[in-house]
Amino acid sequence: MPCTLIIRGGEINLSEAEAFTKVRRRIEAAKKNRIDYSLGNTEKFTDGAATEIIFLTDMGEDDDGNTLTGRVFVDIGDVIGVMSDEYKDKGGPYKPEKDDDNGDDEEE
Repeated sequence: MPCTLIIRGGEINLSEAEAFTKVRRRIEAAKKNRIDYSLGNTEKFTDGAATEIIFLTDMGEDDDGNTLTGRVFVDIGDVIGVMSDEYKDKGGPYKPEKDDDNGDDEEE
């Protein structure tokens, strides 16, 4: 399942191409760059460091059942976070080991 971008005022379902870890790292980098830029640390911005990010988003399906992918630009100041219902980027939902729930953690 794709991840969801949580922003001020709502949520945006992102495309399958947008992995949770990739989105999280892009958000963290953009927020750090915005702080650096506002503090006057502008030397690195000649290299094109990003303070703004664009995400791919699913726009539904067309009449033939093909997924329509679009782009969305969100000001980094409005981004709260990202969420996913998968345990990791690759694989399915988290399935705890059988020994995780036995409650025998105490030594006797």
